[in-house]
Amino acid sequence: MEEPPNIDVDDMQDVNPEPAAPQPTKALAIKVRRSRRGRPSSDDGGSDG
Repeated sequence: MEEPPNIDVDDMQDVNPEPAAPQPTKALAIKVRRSRRGRPSSDDGGSDG
């Protein structure tokens, strides 16, 4: 009886925006890294080369 709900949760998680979480997280990390470089213009323009 614990298997059906387990599968349901797995399916729901798969459909959930799980893969979308790492995407924005990476973008945020890149933005933070650029900001750390001391180039606020890079964040807006993105002239990293």
